[in-house]
Amino acid sequence: MLLFPTAAAHARQPEKGYRGFAEWVSDIKADIAIYGGPTDSRYYTGVSVSQGYQLNPYLFLGGGVAAVQCVKDNEIYAAPVFAQIRTDMKFRKFTPFADVRLGYNFAGYGGIYFSPSVGYRINWGRKIGVNIGVGWSMTGNRRHIDEITTILGPDGTGGTWTTWKRRHTYDNTIALRLGIDF
Repeated sequence: MLLFPTAAAHARQPEKGYRGFAEWVSDIKADIAIYGGPTDSRYYTGVSVSQGYQLNPYLFLGGGVAAVQCVKDNEIYAAPVFAQIRTDMKFRKFTPFADVRLGYNFAGYGGIYFSPSVGYRINWGRKIGVNIGVGWSMTGNRRHIDEITTILGPDGTGGTWTTWKRRHTYDNTIALRLGIDF
């Protein structure tokens, strides 16, 4: 029902020159328990801002920043700085878009950030458009993990110590975006 008004709406092609985006970002990480194992499903929300140059009606190049926070435990999940490439298409009244963001996540000890998405652009006035999109985000993090090691000798005595390991992890989430371009 929410997408029904967009079926009749359409947008003008973007014009050459400066262009900016402001978006609300919602990332969903859904882990499914197999055989009763633990799950780590989480919901993240935040904002994203990017600016750049519209080279022609179909191609945008720019860069931006985002801040996404975990709703469950209020930790900063991602704070990426990224380069963005976007294409806006027009098929009669249908105005889809596709974009790719590639950068570096500075939160959680850092890591690579990659987020492609597709969506629909609706004209909202002379130079403003509303963007509704869905995509996938891969956010890299390096985490320090405590590892407890116990070594027992033949007589049952031994020692236990804690070591630190640095591990690279990549969180894959479904990304939902709602924003405006100006």
